[in-house]
Amino acid sequence: MKAILIDPTERSIKLVEYDGNYRSIYKLIENGGSPFDVVRLEEDGQEESLFFDDEFLFKAEDGNPHDYFVLAGPDWNFPNPLGGKGLILGVDEEGASVATKLTVEKVQANVVFMSLLLKGWTPGQTKETDHPILGPKTPTYIGPTPQFERVS
Repeated sequence: MKAILIDPTERSIKLVEYDGNYRSIYKLIENGGSPFDVVRLEEDGQEESLFFDDEFLFKAEDGNPHDYFVLAGPDWNFPNPLGGKGLILGVDEEGASVATKLTVEKVQANVVFMSLLLKGWTPGQTKETDHPILGPKTPTYIGPTPQFERVS
């Protein structure tokens, strides 16, 4: 099935074939078997999924610049840099992966490539929030946030 691969190192976006086996996602995004995570994208009522390496930031703590991409175009805005390759697939009504309906041109219009150096992390913090189920003043932990320096 048709998928779109985003490669920040090559700064390329291209069509690839996905065989429907979730294990193939690891091979396509070349994340060494680390867990992957998903960002949901919506396009004209059609849901799409962007798979990426969930542990890339741990690998980026080596003090060297790494290649990232950001969804920062006119149609999608996910401000967090995503490291390593990303794979876009469509999603059917039952949540299963299907061929993407997006075009390479559409993805190109919404992706910005950059090299970043991970400088460190902000400390995590606990805040009190009014939770709809757990009630007022529920402690909520907000984890550390990565801090980057743009290299190119």
